[in-house]
Amino acid sequence: MSKKITIRLIKAVIFFGLSLLITGCGGPKVVYDPFKTPRDQFYPHLKKVALMPLKVPSNLEDPDPVKEKFESLLRRQLSDGGLTFVVVPSELEDSISKSYVEEVGGLYDPNTGEIDKEKSKNWRIKLYSEFQTRYDADAVLFSSIKVVLADFDNDKAKWHGTSQGVGKSKFLKGLLGVSHSGTLRALSLGVILSDINDTTLYSIYGGIEVLEKMGPSGSQPVPRNELFTDEKRNLKAVHLVLDPLLGIKKEE
Repeated sequence: MSKKITIRLIKAVIFFGLSLLITGCGGPKVVYDPFKTPRDQFYPHLKKVALMPLKVPSNLEDPDPVKEKFESLLRRQLSDGGLTFVVVPSELEDSISKSYVEEVGGLYDPNTGEIDKEKSKNWRIKLYSEFQTRYDADAVLFSSIKVVLADFDNDKAKWHGTSQGVGKSKFLKGLLGVSHSGTLRALSLGVILSDINDTTLYSIYGGIEVLEKMGPSGSQPVPRNELFTDEKRNLKAVHLVLDPLLGIKKEE
């Protein structure tokens, strides 16, 4: 297996067992509590957080500008919120990951082809231990952009704390009263904060924007050059995932 493929598989493992802690579909019917451990039990004691490289969907076209944009927004918000953090270079993450995978002979069960949960957990703890040694970090913050499902009604989607109109033709809707309801694909920003013992402290998604809109013939994908161009939406997603952690109250 090539180094490139191995690293890609390793990165997929990072959120295995972690991303399940964040809901991956449309917004819940009750108020979602992102704190898996009460905030007052860990936040006052955080000295330094290791900020991992942002992950994006593997099929996202031209991903680098998106990574740079959201990593910059996340760093700025963490800094403005007063949380001390250190940025982990992707090269270091890759190096540590590759070393561990070679050490244990892979993270997949050879009989089932599934990810070995025990090896995966041990891998994460090894990763955290390395960051504690290198940076004196006592927690690790993962971030990712994921494709999720958003429910929409009357041409308006609501998911993960945000909303957006999904009708491509306002003329037809106004003239004929045509509107749509259902489910479509959307993008959300997710973060997970874990301590060095692999205890999840905090996890949440914030909606960014829809990947599809409804036209006369059904759903149609939003062109790549129209995605991530609304800076207010990008910034809102960052506020949605970080403000509760930082103790920043939502403005009424």
